[in-house]
Amino acid sequence: VRDETVRKIRLALPTRVRSKTGAVVIIMQRLHPRDLTGVFLDEEGELWTHLCLPARFEKSWIGDDGQQHGHPHPCPFDWRKTEGELLFPELFDKKRLDEITVGLTEYGEAGQLQQRPHPREGGMIKRDDFKIIDAAEVPKGGTIVRGWDLAATDAKAVDAKKAAWTVGLRLRYVKRKIYIEDVIRLRGSPHKVRTTMRTAADQDGKVVIVDFPQDPGQAGKAQAEDIAADFPDRRIFYSPESGAKEVRAEAPAAQVEAGNVYLVRGAWNGVFLDEAAAFPGSTFKDQIDAFSRAYHRAVRQPRRPTSGAIRGAA
Repeated sequence: VRDETVRKIRLALPTRVRSKTGAVVIIMQRLHPRDLTGVFLDEEGELWTHLCLPARFEKSWIGDDGQQHGHPHPCPFDWRKTEGELLFPELFDKKRLDEITVGLTEYGEAGQLQQRPHPREGGMIKRDDFKIIDAAEVPKGGTIVRGWDLAATDAKAVDAKKAAWTVGLRLRYVKRKIYIEDVIRLRGSPHKVRTTMRTAADQDGKVVIVDFPQDPGQAGKAQAEDIAADFPDRRIFYSPESGAKEVRAEAPAAQVEAGNVYLVRGAWNGVFLDEAAAFPGSTFKDQIDAFSRAYHRAVRQPRRPTSGAIRGAA
């Protein structure tokens, strides 16, 4: 229904603006990250002026420059200064908003009242449950896995804002704690993806296990075997994805909630946390898919992995 709505409006809008000074105004409550407003802001945001007015002001989202940096689509037009300040108390006072909120889930409140279709702190995975540390604080040893989520899309051939991402996430599992040490994120051709995977393996070292998804069918198996051949000196695994993304993410999400997952401080932290907090409603889920794959491989490995190369579909 969302896709059909976007298609119909995209077909109709160009014929409805009849002069050079004409304009289009879309007024709506947010329903989903890829609802009509979300699609237009993601794919042609430079054409639109975005006015976002949450029912309650959220000061923690506003940076020193007045921009809503934490919001998936920043908007600089909110005049309020006080945390929790109401948008229109003469119509919806605190008592009335509280009554409305009782009947909404946190997802409903985030979209219908706060105009961001996922909760500020996160849905399935809470942003504040991650702990950010310096690289020097990560313990030595344990099992290290670079988990991949592959997207063989040439960004030059399609709208770059729509193209899926290839993600390689390196995770260390030691003393029953999980440390996400690095995230690689790129768009590119199959050749670029494979070159990046090989470069990452060379930089990571032989102690790091490589794990990537196998596409279904015989062609997917042949492709996986071909990719594995690029890593004759590594312990490498591949397997088809099984179950929904949300199901695969349940175990690592539980560890995040328990306070057992640490992020090594880096430039990639912000984008990763944004996607994690929006999951499973996020536009892109590649980083969480890579997180899930690396996590499940790491916890299944023996504490003292055997030496030598292992290749298989386990």
